[in-house]
Amino acid sequence: MAAQVEVPAADFATRAFWRRATSTAAGEGHDGHPVQLTGYTEPTDVYELRCVQCGVQVVAIRV
Repeated sequence: MAAQVEVPAADFATRAFWRRATSTAAGEGHDGHPVQLTGYTEPTDVYELRCVQCGVQVVAIRV
């Protein structure tokens, strides 16, 4: 199971957010792989950063 991190709403989806997200993915062995954010239905403040290439969750993000 991937770790969960807290991100302030003001920082969510900013350039700095995406730099940290891609850096985190690279640190988990997904360097250069495309990543995407997916949202859960409930609760709506939790998202999953997934490696598209590997099909795995890198980290869960609570906003």
